[in-house]
Amino acid sequence: MKRKIPAVLIAILVSHLSISQDLNYAKNVVKTLASDEFKGRGYVGQGDQIAAKYIGAEFRKLGLKSFKKNYFQKFTTSVNTFPSAMNLALNGTKKSAGIDYLIEAGSPGVKGEFNTVTLPIEDMLNQHLLSGKLRSSEGQFLVIPTFNRKDYTNEQQKRITEVINFI
Repeated sequence: MKRKIPAVLIAILVSHLSISQDLNYAKNVVKTLASDEFKGRGYVGQGDQIAAKYIGAEFRKLGLKSFKKNYFQKFTTSVNTFPSAMNLALNGTKKSAGIDYLIEAGSPGVKGEFNTVTLPIEDMLNQHLLSGKLRSSEGQFLVIPTFNRKDYTNEQQKRITEVINFI
């Protein structure tokens, strides 16, 4: 009888450990957080807040206790952080990062003076004009002027986003 008790105890412990992690639940949480609804979990479109509310709701479902009245811990961080000084001037006019222009996260660092080509939104929406502009701008920086997305249809906004992502 003494030999059966440790075996039963080990079987109970192993069965408990096997249900302590739910791989399908974990995959579902990751898939949900990575979905378009969460807008990359960034500050643009309040994706960070959408994700925080989702995570808080999941914590409540799991029965986790919060340190305070909720699970949120507020903090601030600048959205315009760069590893070193940023300097850009167009036609002799100094520009400010995050205000006058945006840098794509994967962009390499560059130094020097470069020729620029302006790519108006109208050119992005016309395949013939876009192709010509892209061919003629090889080795130059493309400048996309500020625009209001609300001035364009959903289909046009989608096209603009596709072109910007391509570039």
